[in-house]
Amino acid sequence: MRVVLVLLTYNPDEPAGIERSVASLAEGLRTLGHPTCIVAAGPSTAADGSDLLRLTSLTLPRPAVEEDLPKLIADPAPVEQEVRQLLTDRAVELVCWVDAVWGLGYLAPAPASVQTALMVHVLRTDRPMHRESSSPPGHGAYRLRFHGRRSLRRRPGRQRVVGGAQRSAAADSRSPGRDA
Repeated sequence: MRVVLVLLTYNPDEPAGIERSVASLAEGLRTLGHPTCIVAAGPSTAADGSDLLRLTSLTLPRPAVEEDLPKLIADPAPVEQEVRQLLTDRAVELVCWVDAVWGLGYLAPAPASVQTALMVHVLRTDRPMHRESSSPPGHGAYRLRFHGRRSLRRRPGRQRVVGGAQRSAAADSRSPGRDA
């Protein structure tokens, strides 16, 4: 399966936790025989390998902070178009938005033929996450709630969220009354 992981702040030598977990996940997928690339914001660096695709439509300042992204993607159309084209050109079968905001999960600009997943590292409470959870069918996510233990509840017609614990649709149907 051809996989792409999207995380705008990714750099091969980044000491941050999410970036390191993405590098490990990509390497593990490659070891299992799945061609895997990472899509990140530009510009390219000397440390970039052939499996790191840089967007030309978006360049982040270093360091990038939460307040930067809404200004930089005030008009998301160029970024959405470029990501869709990358996924199409590479015949990607699965794209994983590594975060709702920094991984473009709130935009989810994938062609209809590409399976999508939203990885959740930290539960967000900002506007882009609220926009994501209120979007129309096919553009939303699972909800994660705490009832003395972690549980994921599937909302029909929505993306699969990967992170913490994964649950199947069958497991979701065994946990009634846990919907948010």
